[in-house]
Amino acid sequence: MIKLSEILFEETRYKKETGENLPNWQDKLKEYEKEKKNESKTDRAFDKFRNPIIAAILFFILHMPIVNTMIFKQFSFLSIYNDDGNFNFYGLVLKAAIFGFIYWFIESALDYLGEI
Repeated sequence: MIKLSEILFEETRYKKETGENLPNWQDKLKEYEKEKKNESKTDRAFDKFRNPIIAAILFFILHMPIVNTMIFKQFSFLSIYNDDGNFNFYGLVLKAAIFGFIYWFIESALDYLGEI
């Protein structure tokens, strides 16, 4: 990948040595801009689809019967389910809070990794 600073440094050095502009620096600059444009399209596509994919995966995982069983066992001291074994209102609020926390954690981790 071409870096803009490298192009400018090379062009400045060549100009100091010869007194003329670098013959193909404009071509390198166009190539840099093209790479940057393609990279930004990829980033935008990733950003656009990242949230729905994460939400869909979390929704799927949190609606699996084994997850419900784990929640029933871990939070058995709370009255989060009805007599028929389904979640009541408080159980659904708890499950939504778990979803929100996991979603926030994944988003924060991906944003942190994206800055590196």
